[in-house]
Amino acid sequence: MNRRLPQSNRVVCLMFLFAAHFAGAASPPTNQPTRLPEVVVTGDLQPVELGEKSVFTALPPRDLEARPLTESPGLDTATSVIGREEIRWHNAPVLTETLQYVPGAWVESRGRKEKQFFSVRGQRYPYPDFLIDGAWFRAFTETAYHFSSANLGQIQLLRSSAGLLLTPEGLAGTVNLQPRAYTAPELQLDASLGTHLYTRNHVNYGDGGARFGFALGAGYYHTDGPDNRNAEENVTDWFARVHGKPTDNITLSLTAFALYGNRELETALLPANADTRNRVEAFDPFRNHIVIGKLRLEPTDGAVTEIIANFAHREYTFEQSAPSTSQNMERDWEYGLRVTQNLELFEGNTLRASGLFNHWKCPTGKRFYYPRAADLWTYMVSVVDEQVIGPWTLNAGYRLSHTYYDVFGGYNIEGAAGKLSTVGTTNQWEDPLHTISAGVNYALNKNWSLLGNFTWGHVAPPLSALTTNLTRPNIETRYKLDLGVRAAWPAYGEVTLTAFGVYQEDAAIYANATVKDPTGQPMALVRNGLQRSYGLELDTRTRRFDWGTQLFLNIVAMQTELHAAGDWKRDREVPEIIIGGGFSHLWRNFELTFLAKHVGSYENDRFLPTGSAPLDLANYVNLSARLSYWFGKERRSKVYFGADNMLDDQYSTVNGYPNNGLFLNSGVSIVF
Repeated sequence: MNRRLPQSNRVVCLMFLFAAHFAGAASPPTNQPTRLPEVVVTGDLQPVELGEKSVFTALPPRDLEARPLTESPGLDTATSVIGREEIRWHNAPVLTETLQYVPGAWVESRGRKEKQFFSVRGQRYPYPDFLIDGAWFRAFTETAYHFSSANLGQIQLLRSSAGLLLTPEGLAGTVNLQPRAYTAPELQLDASLGTHLYTRNHVNYGDGGARFGFALGAGYYHTDGPDNRNAEENVTDWFARVHGKPTDNITLSLTAFALYGNRELETALLPANADTRNRVEAFDPFRNHIVIGKLRLEPTDGAVTEIIANFAHREYTFEQSAPSTSQNMERDWEYGLRVTQNLELFEGNTLRASGLFNHWKCPTGKRFYYPRAADLWTYMVSVVDEQVIGPWTLNAGYRLSHTYYDVFGGYNIEGAAGKLSTVGTTNQWEDPLHTISAGVNYALNKNWSLLGNFTWGHVAPPLSALTTNLTRPNIETRYKLDLGVRAAWPAYGEVTLTAFGVYQEDAAIYANATVKDPTGQPMALVRNGLQRSYGLELDTRTRRFDWGTQLFLNIVAMQTELHAAGDWKRDREVPEIIIGGGFSHLWRNFELTFLAKHVGSYENDRFLPTGSAPLDLANYVNLSARLSYWFGKERRSKVYFGADNMLDDQYSTVNGYPNNGLFLNSGVSIVF
C-alpha cells in the first residue's frame, strides 16, 4: 500500500514562535475582568471548583427543566463529570484517552479494525453507549479513538448499567458528550510534537451571547507509530456548532463533526498467532460524518419539550496487502429522533416522558462481520416521575424498548472465541424489553448525602441461538443495585463511595458450537446460566488548596463471576482492581502534573494459536508527568513538556499488542 508523507509542521513552528513572544507577558492586574465560564450553572460553586485555576468540575445542580435527560438521583455517585478545564489538563487529544482516569476505566488497545475498546466496571459485550448532546448512536466505537476532545465542553459518564432515559438498553454504562460552546469570544491554538514523529495541531474559535453563539474547530494528527509495525495514522477532524434563541421560549442548535484520514492497522507480535502477525492491513481512506439538531421549547413555566434529530455516515475502505491483496468498502449510516417532554405537575413533582427511534443500516457489513449486512430498527419509550420532599429526592420510572432485525449477520457472542460468521437473523422482532427503576437521594445535611438505585429489567438473547437442548433461550433478567454516600467540604473537596452489583438470571452463555434448526438456518448454541458482578468504587477529588496542589484518587475493586458445576467461579478475563490518581501543583506560573494508572491482572486467549492456554495480561502501572509554564492573559496559555509511560513498561492489554513504551511529547496551547 502507498505510504503517505506527514503534513508540513510549519504551523507548529509558527505557534511556538507565538508562545515565545507571549511568554514574557506579565500576569493580568487584579482588576482585570474575569472571563465567563463556558458552562453556566446556577447555585454555589462546589468544593472541587473553589480556588485558583481549579481543574475539576462537579456534577451540575439537579435541574430537570434545564437537563430533561438527567438520570435517577440515586446514580449521582455513579456519574463522572469531565469539564473543559480537566479535558485540557489531561492533555489527552482524543476521547478514549480523556476517559482513562475516570473510576474503573479500562482501555483495551490493539491494532485490529477496532483500535481501542473503553469500558467501566468490567462491563463488556456490549461496551458503553455513546451520545452526543443527548443523541444516541448505535455505532460509535470506531469514532471514539479518533474523536478530538478539543471540540468538547463537557463529558458525563454514567458508570452504572442502571440508566433508564439515555439509551434503549444501557447495559454497560453511557458516555454523553457535550459539544463545546462559548459565552465570549475566544481563539485557542494547540500544537504538539512527540515520539514516533507524532504531531497534532488544532484550532478552535467561538463566540456567543444571550441570543446567538457559534463554535468552530479543525485539527490534524499524524504518527508514524512504532518502527516496522505498519502503524502510520493521518487524521483530519472538523467541528462546527451554531445555536440561537430567536424567542424567549425557543432554543435551536445544530452541531456537526467530520473525520477524514487513513490508518494502518498495527501488526501483531508474538505470542499472537501467525495469521494475525502476518496481516498487513489499513483503512485508506476513511470518512466519518455526524450531525445533531436540537430544538427546545418552553411554552410555559414548568413545561419543556426537547426534540433531537441525529444522523451519522461512515465509509471505511479496507485494504489488505499481505498475505494476499484485496480491497473492500465498509459503509454504514444511522439516523434517529428523540422527543422528551418535561412537565412540572405540582410543586416538587416532575414528570418526564421520552421516546426514541433509531435506524442503523450497514449493507456491506463491517468489522468482524464483514460482508454480512445489518439493518436494525430500534424504538424506545421511557416515563419517569420525580418528587422532592424536604431532604428526599425520590425517582421511579419505566422503559420499554423493542428492536426489529430486518437483517443481521456475524454474531459475536460473549464467550465465543471469534465471530460466528454463519449465524444470522432476518425479518424478526427481538423480544420486547421491559425495565423498571427506582432511586433516592437523601441529604443528611449540607455536606453528606445517601444515595441508592435499584433497576430490574430484561435483556434479549441472540435471535439466532438455541440452547443445548435445541430450544429457544429464555429471556435474561437483570437486577442492578447502586448504593452510595457522598461527602463534600469547602475546605477539602468531595469523596464518594459506591457499592454496585449486577445479577443476571438466564444469561446467554456460549456453548462452543453451532447447529442448524429444522429449516436449515445456522444457530449458535448457548446455555442459560447465572452471572454476577459486584464491587466498590472510592473516588475523591479535592479543591485547589492554598499552597497550590489539587489531586484526585479513585480505586475500583470488583469481582465478575460465572456459575458453573454448582459453584461460582471468577471470570478471569476481567481485572479485579483498577486504580487511577494524580495531582496538579501550581507554583507561580509553573505547573507540575503527575498521573498514575494501574489495571490489575486478567487473562485472555484472543489472537493466540488455537488450543493455547490463556495468558496473563495488564497488571501494569503507567506513570506520566508533565511540566507546564502558564503565560498570557489570565495565564490561560501554556507551553509544556511531558513523558508518558515513564517506566518504559511494554505491557499488553491484548495478546500480541504491547504498549510502545516511553512516549515523550511537548507542545504549546495559546488562548486569545
